[in-house]
Amino acid sequence: MDWCAQEFAQAELGDLRLKKRLIKLSQSLLAHPSQSIPAACGDWANSKAAYRFFDNKNVTAEKILAPHLSMIKSRTSCQNVVLAIQDSTYLNLDSFDSMDGLGFVDCSNKWAHKGIVFHPSVAFTPEGQCLGLLGYKIYSRSESREYSRHDYMMKPIHEKESYRWVESLANNVSICSPKTDVVTIGDRESDIYELFQEAKKLQTFYLVRAAIDRYIYDEEFPSKKEQKLSDFAYGNAAAGYYHLDIPAHEGRQARTTRVEIKFFETTLKPPQRRASAVVEPLLPLDVWICTVTETSPPPGIAPLRWVLLTNHPIESIEEACEKIHWYKARWQIEVYFKVLKSGFRIEKTRFGNVSNLEKYIVMMAVLATRVMNLTNYAKTENPGNIHDHFSEIEIHVLGALIPKRKIHTLSNAAAAVAMLGGYLGRKNDGPPGVITIWRGMSKLAEACTVFLKLNSTYG
Repeated sequence: MDWCAQEFAQAELGDLRLKKRLIKLSQSLLAHPSQSIPAACGDWANSKAAYRFFDNKNVTAEKILAPHLSMIKSRTSCQNVVLAIQDSTYLNLDSFDSMDGLGFVDCSNKWAHKGIVFHPSVAFTPEGQCLGLLGYKIYSRSESREYSRHDYMMKPIHEKESYRWVESLANNVSICSPKTDVVTIGDRESDIYELFQEAKKLQTFYLVRAAIDRYIYDEEFPSKKEQKLSDFAYGNAAAGYYHLDIPAHEGRQARTTRVEIKFFETTLKPPQRRASAVVEPLLPLDVWICTVTETSPPPGIAPLRWVLLTNHPIESIEEACEKIHWYKARWQIEVYFKVLKSGFRIEKTRFGNVSNLEKYIVMMAVLATRVMNLTNYAKTENPGNIHDHFSEIEIHVLGALIPKRKIHTLSNAAAAVAMLGGYLGRKNDGPPGVITIWRGMSKLAEACTVFLKLNSTYG
């Protein structure tokens, strides 16, 4: 079955015609990444139908996402651990400043650009397979103003923008199978004490990179500020070493480096809050700390240093390395943003209002998981069923276009898509990336269209 037809099969939009339009539109947009809606739809009639679909009051972002969430629950039911990775990206929509409902987003600590903030939570397996979009938050500020720390400190957590991290953690648990351990992963921005306390309440897990050098709780002297995490960490001996692959980023070259690992269990002292900011008492929390320190960085490069906080046990060097491997997977959401912004170019699509734009973003966010999955399948041998991801026509056309590669496994099919996108697959070539995959998907869609036309005409 076609992937889009399968993914949106359970959509309930109140009208079968709307469901068919959802599937057809998603097929067109997935087959033509980087293209506008009119270019992807191919003609005025289909383009007009697409814009009417997004403008329909019976179509909501929640209804578009709902069938995908049902598929995620099914996919997570056979997983022991699911990594729920969340982060934010800014969508700059200055060129569409006439759009109704548009607010301001943060750029370089100044609230100057029109746009929205998109904060998704995406599920991955520890091996890198993308299971889907668990949820999202879209928001912006109503007016451009300077950041006020005093106002921020006086607000309770549920009135702050940072509450999106706590909301996502709770949502992740509600979506995934109850048999699965869900580990919510975030960068330093997610170092929020209320998030840790919410995780304990919901009996779920988190793994975040520390941004705050918190105090350690002393049961005998609870009011005394005895030690901070950094002081306690420096006093511990190294538990072992690990070779960490650091990807290239903003002028930094990729490298493999040796890091020193320490881990220990401790109790965090709750932070003090202003009276107006206290919703419920903050209590001491037991956490595991894993520090990762680069021993020999290249000349002129600051050494890598991570302090990871988690409530998932770390009782051996193997479990410490496991947590490092999990946190490394956080980079996948940066690749996910690249698919959305550079691949699907969601910042370049014009709508009359933010509500319709949100529907479009959610649809594209679901389709982006398809690109992420094919990229992962092309890198590794995956025993999954090829027919769950490719239609019979796609398999047939791939076999005709890439005759030297047998299209009998999911990994072989994904690698063939990469080859259509320009991947050479030479001995010393690295694995294909998302750009190669979305180019290959576009070429495959065009070839399938030609095949169907020729088949209907000549048999």
